[in-house]
Amino acid sequence: MREVANIVCIHHGPRPFIGEVQSRNHHPCLTTPTRRNIMRYIISMILFLYPALAWSEYNPQAIKAGMSEHSESFHIKNWRAAGDDVSVAETGLKGVIISVSKNNTEVIASLMDAGQIAPAILRCMVLGTIGLSPKDEAQRSKIGALIQDAATTGSSRSLTMNDVKLDVSSKQVVGDTFLYCTLSPPAQNTQSSAGHAGK
Repeated sequence: MREVANIVCIHHGPRPFIGEVQSRNHHPCLTTPTRRNIMRYIISMILFLYPALAWSEYNPQAIKAGMSEHSESFHIKNWRAAGDDVSVAETGLKGVIISVSKNNTEVIASLMDAGQIAPAILRCMVLGTIGLSPKDEAQRSKIGALIQDAATTGSSRSLTMNDVKLDVSSKQVVGDTFLYCTLSPPAQNTQSSAGHAGK
């Protein structure tokens, strides 16, 4: 026997309408297409808000987790303590030093061989994306252009986004060229960060 009940449904029109329930498991106000639309809306809102929900300030633990997840770029096998709240990554990468502290996160990569340049730039781009949490393609492109410029011209560049600062510079040290990529709170003096990486 068919059960009939009057249900007031919220509709996109100017006023609600009366629906009829055909069974206990069927609701005329929430058809399958409507459910799909609701799920699409929820997913789109999560994707839209995710950068803001992730973090909007320097967060060393979140940055460490992000680098560990991007194993194709950082090849992190383990983290070891190096004193003063500094963690140094153990990787299989030649000429790469990765350190994280409450004051800054630094990735130093040798550019001595031509084959190391592109991976170093990509690694810095991934680090910048993790730390700065760009909200759209325009912001991601801005980060990429800054890193590319610093790496290829031997200059120093910086960018602050979502209350995190990214410093990128290409420096010569004892006859070798290194790309320095550093994340820190905007007010943090990143010039002293190289000391952490060497510990």
